[in-house]
Amino acid sequence: MWKLLFSFEGRINRATFWSVTIAVNLASFVGVKLCGLVVVAWWRELPREYWPTSEEEAFWQLFLIHMILGIPASWVTLAAAAKRWHDRDKSAAWILISLIPVIGWGWHLVECGFLRGTVGPNKYGPDPLEPKHPPETVSSGASVPSTVRVAAETSPVQDEVGEKYAMLLKYSDTAREADARLSKLPEELRGRFKQDIVANPDRIEYFANRIEYIATRILAENQKRLRPFGDPQLDALYQKLETYGPEAQAEFQRVLTFLKGQVDPEKVFIQIVAEKKLGEELKNVRLRTRAGVIQYVWNGERYGSREELHADILKRLEDHQFRHGAGLDGGGR
Repeated sequence: MWKLLFSFEGRINRATFWSVTIAVNLASFVGVKLCGLVVVAWWRELPREYWPTSEEEAFWQLFLIHMILGIPASWVTLAAAAKRWHDRDKSAAWILISLIPVIGWGWHLVECGFLRGTVGPNKYGPDPLEPKHPPETVSSGASVPSTVRVAAETSPVQDEVGEKYAMLLKYSDTAREADARLSKLPEELRGRFKQDIVANPDRIEYFANRIEYIATRILAENQKRLRPFGDPQLDALYQKLETYGPEAQAEFQRVLTFLKGQVDPEKVFIQIVAEKKLGEELKNVRLRTRAGVIQYVWNGERYGSREELHADILKRLEDHQFRHGAGLDGGGR
């Protein structure tokens, strides 16, 4: 409810626009009138010396009350108008057309109050008239946002569906356009959309827009996952860490996010790789006991404690990585 009334983001349909606009303005009108009556009654209870000295003073006091009460109502009205312009796939800046007398008022009224919004999703969000769908996740690893989830049950495309779909492709240009966009989606979503298109051939344009929206979101999610920094050098180091698992990538991203500009990315990369390789090198460590003292033997050298051993191995691994260009040759492997 808070987002519906006060947010300037998203889309609403015509019915919601009229409901919010009428309800808010009616409540504002009634509230202002009631407050005016309360203030006048309050004046009468005060000693005469506290009454307004003139009609002009009384007017400005009541006007101030009207302004204070009118600010929330104006905000809600503007927010509803902005979301309706978004539903028309236009910027909220189009609200300013209302500043033009007569023509601007009429244009705003027709666009926001009477014309249907974009069929299917647009850059401002999903179609408010589309049915709500349960959550699903794309098997390719990219999570599809809840606003673009598909409602079809998981089942194979039957022969009858395939035949009807082929017939649509043969005779409908819109169906062929939708089918071309389907190639951008994961396989499991293609079959579900084909079922929806066959079941609702009169809504092919809606499905085509929806497919494009989902494909755009999946592409953006994948790009964000593969290139989280937007910097070629940092993204190259990040992708190299994929060899050492998602934990290494998460550590690299976390360090550079919190200590941005304070650390050398290549040194962070080297240290993470060295720590991951430490476990492999520890397999080559042998234990010896001399005069009752345990010694750790690695690479022909002896160490008196595990901490000393770990520190030396890490230092040598980091030096090795540094000499090989921060692991850009594949982590020294």
